[in-house]
Amino acid sequence: MDVLSEEIRNEELWKLLYTDDVVITAENEEDLQRTVGKWQKSLERGGLKVNVNKTEVLLSSREDGDRIVIQERRGLNIKQAEKFRYIGSTLSQEGGCEAEVDSSIKAVWGKWREVAGVVCDKKMPIKMKVKMYSTVIRPVLMYGAETWDLRRKEDVKLERTDMRMLRLIIGIPLLHRLENDEIRRAGLVKITEVIRESCDKEYMERRRLVEDDVFDRKQWRRRIRQPTP
Repeated sequence: MDVLSEEIRNEELWKLLYTDDVVITAENEEDLQRTVGKWQKSLERGGLKVNVNKTEVLLSSREDGDRIVIQERRGLNIKQAEKFRYIGSTLSQEGGCEAEVDSSIKAVWGKWREVAGVVCDKKMPIKMKVKMYSTVIRPVLMYGAETWDLRRKEDVKLERTDMRMLRLIIGIPLLHRLENDEIRRAGLVKITEVIRESCDKEYMERRRLVEDDVFDRKQWRRRIRQPTP
């Protein structure tokens, strides 16, 4: 794939290649149409064909109903999608990461059902159950979070799911109006803070960190970590 696309990859348009999958981006419809044609022509010279049924175009726009028409070399229209998954991540037309967060929430409840009999066992110490939650269940909820650009809407969804599971583990019904910060004293940092520790430049600024600080691992860890409740 690298050899077949070497010439076309030298153009100044952003691309992402992973085995036999290709993502092409452009600033406008005309540039995208031109580049799709060049990619298709280049690949066909090497004996490969673009499967139109597995190819989609996504327009990044906050306006509902916006359309874009991209055709492959034989004149067939490429399907326009509102969202699609690429290497485990969901990209959506309106931007943001709500679809990705929703997918992670669905996945984490699946994992929860696998281990609920253990983490909800009243005979198991709470400390052990929280440890299991943080190492087995919570990572499913945060999978791929390094690429998320969280908005308030996604923050609320993540925190609600996280706290719901933690309440079930500890055995605190929703009717008991105990503050979330009190529940987190069982030993878990707020989930959105953990996510931002791994990906947010704004978080680095708040911690007064610069990129060169990564070369001092002890210093970096000491500055980014939230104290465990």
